[in-house]
Amino acid sequence: MLVKQWLREYMAQENVSARSRIRVRYWRHQGLTQWHVFEIAALLPMLLQLSLVLFFAGICVFLLNLNSTVGSVATALVASWFSFYLVSSAAPIFSSRCPYKTPLFKGAVRFIRILSYKPSSFNHTESVPDMHSIHDELAMRQDTRLDGPSLTDADISLQDDDFIFSTIRHCLADLDGRSVELWVRDAIVRRTARIVNNLMEVRFTDFRRLSGKCRFSIVHILIDAIEGEIDRNISTGKVVEWVPWMSGALRVIGSGLLPMFRASDNAGWVEARNRAGSMVVQLFSQSADIARNVLENLSYTEYTRLPSSYVIPEITSAKGEKLSTIFGCLIGSLQHSHLVWANVLNGAKDCTDSNQVNPAQLCQIVLYLGLHVQDNILSTSYSSFQDTMSRITYLLRDQVTRNETDVTKWRYLAALGLDHIERLRARHPGMIDEELLRVLTLLNPHPQAHEAV
Repeated sequence: MLVKQWLREYMAQENVSARSRIRVRYWRHQGLTQWHVFEIAALLPMLLQLSLVLFFAGICVFLLNLNSTVGSVATALVASWFSFYLVSSAAPIFSSRCPYKTPLFKGAVRFIRILSYKPSSFNHTESVPDMHSIHDELAMRQDTRLDGPSLTDADISLQDDDFIFSTIRHCLADLDGRSVELWVRDAIVRRTARIVNNLMEVRFTDFRRLSGKCRFSIVHILIDAIEGEIDRNISTGKVVEWVPWMSGALRVIGSGLLPMFRASDNAGWVEARNRAGSMVVQLFSQSADIARNVLENLSYTEYTRLPSSYVIPEITSAKGEKLSTIFGCLIGSLQHSHLVWANVLNGAKDCTDSNQVNPAQLCQIVLYLGLHVQDNILSTSYSSFQDTMSRITYLLRDQVTRNETDVTKWRYLAALGLDHIERLRARHPGMIDEELLRVLTLLNPHPQAHEAV
């Protein structure tokens, strides 16, 4: 009763300003700590348990004196209960994960565990830590290996898409890309009830089962992961390299931002497409190898991820001009702009050797990117551009001639390519080879009829 009175006095409020209440609350809390009120409150349950032990001990003595048989049975039952009490109280000594903890004995248990376990038993190389090898749960607060599983458990428990955007997204930004990929994969599996082993197996139809908030949260999470991978390498002076999880991330981002999902959240869709396009340009600026991987993952199917899902900003050479990226990357220098376009062309050349690339898709992507390059950069890269487009034209003509592919699916891609060519020729009349124009016209002989469809 005394402790309850103390706590009621601590919580008592007067009709004063908020600033005054904060001062009083701080003053009272310091008093509770200095006078060990929390330790006294933790002692009260122990006193009740002690009184219960003494009561049962007295019952056993009384029954033994009254009737030895009845007393023996009662003593055995009380001894069993008391043994369970002792074992449960001592269990936290052997495992920091054990929930049978008594607040009054926390310090003693922690001290015994420190004496019992050596620091070398903490294996930092394990993907998931062994809970029995940790001194205390205090060590878990610094163990980043628990971040992924704990965020997965939080999503399972809450199933709140708003919580993903407001909290989980920012927590995942500190994890490595592989951990982010596993979390996103599991989140999609939980909501679609379709088993996938990695993000490469996620279909754009799976996004129909997700809410708009969840869909755009996943897109932003993956963009954050790719940005983080680039920033970590640059900050440590390392060369940015393509890692396997990026392929699945790019495809999921492209699927989640298709125009069919615009109606659910138009503002979020526009923002995410701008971020995605700026991220792609930053990837192009790293190396020709990364540009090749990006183009392969944007060209693997007849569905137009670019320009449908990625809004590419202008690649200019005006010194000091800022590219409209969410992470504020300056690529205004002439050298950087030339590097981006050179990597795109070299990556496209390498893509023509891949059997997994859709040549019609690759053609319209390169032409579309060319529309966003400043005129002086296009002029200086004339020969390289012609070489790249010649290779793509040969690949297109070869597949059309051999009839190994249902090229009727490429009619829309051809229409996009023809539109890009018309806009490019308005700026640079001799930029496009006539052979490419004939092949694309062959793929889309009736553009008006196709547009009606």
